[in-house]
Amino acid sequence: MINLGIQSACDEALYQLGLDIEELEQLEEDAGLGNGGLGRLAACFLDSMATLGMAAYGYGIRYEYGIFAQKIKNGEQVEEPDDWLRFGNPWEKARPEYMIPVNFYGRVQDTPQGKKWVDTQIQLGEERRGVLREVEEVEEVRRVEVCVLSEVEEVEEVRRVEVCVLSEVEEVEEVRRVEVCVLSEVEEVEEVRRVEVCVLSEVEEVEEVRRVEVCVLSEVEEVEEVRRVEVCVLSEVEEVEEVRRVEVCVLSEVEEVEEVRRVEVCVLSEVEEVEEVRRVEVCVLSEVEEVEEVRRVEVCVLSEVEEVEEVRRVEVCVLSEVEEVEEVRRVEVCVLSEVEEVEEVRRVEVCVLSEVEEVEEVRRVEVCVLSEVEEVEEVRRVEVCVLSEVEEVEEVRRVEVCVLSEVEEVEEVRRVEVCVLSEVEEVEEVRRVEVCVLSEVEEVEEVRRVEVCVLSEVEEVEEIVFAMPYDNPIPGYKNNVVNTMRLWSAKSPNNFNLKFFNDGDYIQAVLDRNFAENISRVLYPNDNVFEGKELRLKQEYFMVAATLQDIIRRFKASKFGSKDHVRTSFDLFPEKVALQLNDTHPSLAIPELMRLFLDIEGLTWARAWDICTKTCAYTNHTVLPEALERWPVSMLEHILPRHLQIIYEINHLHLQEVAKKWPGDMDRMGRMSLVEEHGEKRINMANLCIVGSHAVNGVAAIHSEIIKRDLFRDFYEMFPEKFQNKTNGITPRRWLLLCNPALADVIAERIGEEWVVHLDQLLKLKPLINDGGFIRSLQTAKQENKLRLAKELEQDYGVKVNPSSMFDIQVKRIHEYKRQLLNCLHIITVYNRIKANPNAPIVPRTVMIGGKAAPGYHTAKQIIRLICAVARVVNNDPIVGDKLKIIYLENYRVTLAEKIIPAADLSQQISTAGTEASGTGNMKFMLNGALTIGTLDGANIEMMEEMGRENIFIFGMTVDEVEDLKRTGYNARGYYDKLPELRQCIDQIQSGFFSPNEPDQFKDLVNILMNHDRFYLFADFEAYLKCQDEVNALYRKPDEWTRRALLNIASSGKFSSDRTIAEYGREIWGVQPSWEKLPPPHEPREEEKK
Repeated sequence: MINLGIQSACDEALYQLGLDIEELEQLEEDAGLGNGGLGRLAACFLDSMATLGMAAYGYGIRYEYGIFAQKIKNGEQVEEPDDWLRFGNPWEKARPEYMIPVNFYGRVQDTPQGKKWVDTQIQLGEERRGVLREVEEVEEVRRVEVCVLSEVEEVEEVRRVEVCVLSEVEEVEEVRRVEVCVLSEVEEVEEVRRVEVCVLSEVEEVEEVRRVEVCVLSEVEEVEEVRRVEVCVLSEVEEVEEVRRVEVCVLSEVEEVEEVRRVEVCVLSEVEEVEEVRRVEVCVLSEVEEVEEVRRVEVCVLSEVEEVEEVRRVEVCVLSEVEEVEEVRRVEVCVLSEVEEVEEVRRVEVCVLSEVEEVEEVRRVEVCVLSEVEEVEEVRRVEVCVLSEVEEVEEVRRVEVCVLSEVEEVEEVRRVEVCVLSEVEEVEEVRRVEVCVLSEVEEVEEVRRVEVCVLSEVEEVEEIVFAMPYDNPIPGYKNNVVNTMRLWSAKSPNNFNLKFFNDGDYIQAVLDRNFAENISRVLYPNDNVFEGKELRLKQEYFMVAATLQDIIRRFKASKFGSKDHVRTSFDLFPEKVALQLNDTHPSLAIPELMRLFLDIEGLTWARAWDICTKTCAYTNHTVLPEALERWPVSMLEHILPRHLQIIYEINHLHLQEVAKKWPGDMDRMGRMSLVEEHGEKRINMANLCIVGSHAVNGVAAIHSEIIKRDLFRDFYEMFPEKFQNKTNGITPRRWLLLCNPALADVIAERIGEEWVVHLDQLLKLKPLINDGGFIRSLQTAKQENKLRLAKELEQDYGVKVNPSSMFDIQVKRIHEYKRQLLNCLHIITVYNRIKANPNAPIVPRTVMIGGKAAPGYHTAKQIIRLICAVARVVNNDPIVGDKLKIIYLENYRVTLAEKIIPAADLSQQISTAGTEASGTGNMKFMLNGALTIGTLDGANIEMMEEMGRENIFIFGMTVDEVEDLKRTGYNARGYYDKLPELRQCIDQIQSGFFSPNEPDQFKDLVNILMNHDRFYLFADFEAYLKCQDEVNALYRKPDEWTRRALLNIASSGKFSSDRTIAEYGREIWGVQPSWEKLPPPHEPREEEKK
């Protein structure tokens, strides 16, 4: 509203409605788009690009949940969901018309037109239950849901073959809806286990049974037409007139059955003289005699069964007396046996395999076996089973697919589902069988995610996720320029998984849509730590893929400078498009842009690489080795196989150039390779960014020197022209005009308002250093801010603070290198001094520390616990009183920073020299008139250069001294023995002085400080205490303190993000900044007036 110039109008309008704009601002959620300084920096850059008239898009992910909301409970950090979008975002607009598909997984295929990335999918099964097995030798499977059809030869027409084969059918008048199957002459069945889809009985020496899905077509000869065979095989059926609705099966003359478990469908045996066979749906009628009518047989008949002890889980069919089968593949529900001279087979659903011997291998039995099928062209939808003649059923429990008839002495029939497995030998493992039986399966390495069928190495099955753009306006400051921040949200495709609808599982079909949308569900909370999780890689590629497709679409559609309907030439692409890679998170933009140019647009490698490098530029934001992204090759190969190929080619050509420049230097080639070979093979994404960009920059002068000297030294020696520095900046619109209106008004009264867009105008304040009235105005503005904050602290934390005390503030992410522990040691030292001499003069301090620790960062969480434990002791000690108060600021975020920073007297920027790339919090405190105590690290050095060393409190080792200490060896014990105050602090922490209920709570922190401290706290401790004494001495002189604060404010001009963006534009992007104000949209333009 400030940038649009409508804040006063909105304030007045809301007031007339009885609303308070400040109260509404309190209710508005912070955008969950970043987890540290990098996100806040990006927000400043977007504001500056719009203010400088640069046509720019900011791209990111629209996370449904931002970084967690931090709660401090009993002194510990507790993470709660940051559901920042629960009430919607009034500033955004969904743009479904620009929705873009994004692909994952798949494989790379060589085609006459070049390499193509095919078979891409979301692979939702990763999160769902089930087991998937590897399927081989599948050429084309589109939506394989229930069965696999393999080695089908020479069939003229087979339509809707569902369950079985009608074989040796003579004099059949009507055969309708035969459903499941008949097993006949089944004797001496010993074991039936885990039968879900079919029965394998007396199976010996099976060579191969693969992909059994719905039925077995075996030894079928001279088949002319097989149409819509649904249910059964009618074999050796004589004088059959009518069989109506025989659904599952008859088990007949079954003797000496010891154990039949999981019988689901049926056996039909020795049935003769069937008068009527109508609607036979599922079964085979074999040797059927004297049957008059069989109506509505639904599940199965078990007939003339003697001495059956257990019949459990009969599921689809019985395979019995199976002889002389060499290959049985794809058995799903039933067996087709002794089928000869079949003229017409309609609606075959299940089928029976009988009298099969010498079977060597049974592999992948799912729902059906297709074996030795000749003259078959098409077999579709083979389903279940055969049923026939039900008589004298004693007990039928849970019969789903078959009828049990003429059953004598049956003890138990349980869980009859699909089929019977009988006399199955040498079954080693049956795991997670959901719809099928895996029997005598050999050489199975992995069985994963089987739900209804096997989908592995499936070609032309394309599952994608869509990226839906949501646009947020980014207005410039009163110049009528509005840019766009486009955030991508993952959306599932509109079409549902038809498999689940076919199975009636509507709920599962709906729930599966969520798996695709999980990509944009939550922001990873780690800052300065690389977390190589698959979801994180998907998020990074999701943003990159959607963004680049969007950019290319807009480039092609632009008519400016082109007479074509759409642009077909990419020669002007680098002139029209500049991609700034903000750290390595979007580094996949380089191989993705190459893929689009090569595979989609048909460019040559040389042309594509030239355009890519001219378009991309890379900003490094950290020197911490644990923060640099290194993705495992195995993960990239699985999720993004084409991109890995492109990265390998980039690396190959890059190392050829390295070898030309340094022939024989294998160590250098190893260091400069994009592929790290030691340990698990990984891709170094920072190296990829350097090779694929035309410019590389650090974000502070010292940081840019460190990356040239240490981090990327080899690359700097090869590409010195690429390396630059662009010191970070902050937007004065938010971090002074908006958050500190009292100070902004004081400044505007003296030098006008031009500083809002030209921050270097603050230099005009320096002559006012001896102006008593102006000094008092600054003091009044500061005191108002402190009073306001003190009131809120009392309300929120129940701690009453002295507004006249020094507000000593350190707010940033909790990390060892930022050294909140050093601040804590100083607090304990001040506490000990007060306790030792309560009457000694001391400068009252209110110390505020705030920031979030990554949920998995144990040491950072322990630091928070220690600070809170120290605060409990100090704040409740009556001897200390209001001389020292400690508050841990819960859930530090931008809106809280807007209240904290204007009230700060002292800003702590105390990271180990050489570890903080830049920092921007230091600039915000400086702009708002706080003095800084800090090391010579990041932007502190340039701040000191701008304001003069006497106006900043600098202590500690320099970068070179830190390097010397690393080489000579750091001995924490030596400092511990030498410094009594340090020793007292460490002993108190270790002994449980601050944690009496858990004396050992902080021993791990002490162990780190004494034995494993990478950031050398003890080495800087003594210098830090001396510098804090200087701070106390100056604070006792309020006017002198305020004069130095004035010089800080006046020297802040360099640290405007406007200056930073202007440098990016001129020196990297080839864009000139403009402060021209465009006419308001409701007014005609100049050319329209003419």
